[in-house]
Amino acid sequence: MRSHWQPAHFHIIVEAAAYQTLVTGLFDPEDPYLGSDAVFGVRQALVTAYQPQNNAAEMARLGLSQLDLSAEFNVVLPLARA
Repeated sequence: MRSHWQPAHFHIIVEAAAYQTLVTGLFDPEDPYLGSDAVFGVRQALVTAYQPQNNAAEMARLGLSQLDLSAEFNVVLPLARA
């Protein structure tokens, strides 16, 4: 049965010269609505585990005062169409 809710996620936009812009979202694998997404947006490649972080050097590098969670994922952009 489909839920009226979307699973927890956040949107990302990735842009680079000479490539198509990517707009997508990353989903939490522990969300109870993952298998019943209201808008059918969940793909296994977009499900990413978030890891707790407490790395002062990484927080400083990112210009953050607090970093609770992080996720690592690969982005592949197609070349822009001529």
